[in-house]
Amino acid sequence: MDSNHMNNTVKNMEEQGMQALAVEENDLEQMRKKYQYEMSRFKPFGKVSEEQERFRHLVKVTGFITFHLDPKYWNAWTQECIENKDWQGLCRITNQRFKSAALPNIYGGYHHESSPWLVLEGAACGNTAHIPQILPPELALVKNCLSPFAPVASHLMVGLWYHDKKALAEGVDMGERLLAQKKPTLLEKAMVAFLMDLQEENMEKGSQDLLAVCKSYRKFHRFPFGIRPFGVYAHGLYAFARLVLPKEQFEQLQMPKHDVFLEGYAKWLLETPNPDLSLYYRYPEDMKWVNEIMEAPCARLILHQFNLDNPNIKPKERTDWSADGVNWVNHFADALWNAGVGKC
Repeated sequence: MDSNHMNNTVKNMEEQGMQALAVEENDLEQMRKKYQYEMSRFKPFGKVSEEQERFRHLVKVTGFITFHLDPKYWNAWTQECIENKDWQGLCRITNQRFKSAALPNIYGGYHHESSPWLVLEGAACGNTAHIPQILPPELALVKNCLSPFAPVASHLMVGLWYHDKKALAEGVDMGERLLAQKKPTLLEKAMVAFLMDLQEENMEKGSQDLLAVCKSYRKFHRFPFGIRPFGVYAHGLYAFARLVLPKEQFEQLQMPKHDVFLEGYAKWLLETPNPDLSLYYRYPEDMKWVNEIMEAPCARLILHQFNLDNPNIKPKERTDWSADGVNWVNHFADALWNAGVGKC
């Protein structure tokens, strides 16, 4: 497909998407009502200017009220891009869905468990700048998680990305125990096995485990950010491998032959070091702040030990970590504000 044809295809896809959304104008109207209600609850605290505090509140609302389109739109557009082999369009869709899922959440808590999935979502569209933000080195200190998969994947990813031998050793030890358990799903086990293969630079087994990721994709029913019409996490693992492995090792890794893995898209991403990551869908002018927030770099995950000095908590539980929702949102909002976003 030549560049002119590709550009025309992208333009046509955007026009089709906008027409589809116009039919569902009530979806946007519901978002506006949510926004108006939440902003009516704003009360200034006097810590910064009222205008800046209002913007912080807006970012908080955007993160947890979900100003995101129904997945039916995204899945339909994704399917169209796949059928038309519009890899640039698919890349932009994947990036926008990832950016939406990566917004900081005011409630914090166990949202750090999303980090491994988000790393792969972003890697699957070539958005590598997000990795240090979503995968801070201190994530290797966190052991308390609701999911058995999250701490293992986090340790292995931190170890591979930052060349942290301690995190890698702990991740491998945790991974071996996870693979022997019944609770983790086949997809989670295959993903952990693949990350361990990268640590061992065993590309023969890595190729087999990446295929196992694809085979178990449709049997996984707990997708953190919704089902995709293709194996986005397999693509993310393949892209992550390219980032952390020596070139000669990565070239030994075989692309899986499976219908959820888009070989054409994977090859296109290999040949496109700086893909267009602009928004696939832009909100109407009266909601342009959503566009500006989505276009900004990802927020850096902030962790804290919230019970460290609490005498009423068992000593072992005092060292538990969680995402620091308030600071996570405020730091992100202030970075946007300092960049000129949100100012009249």
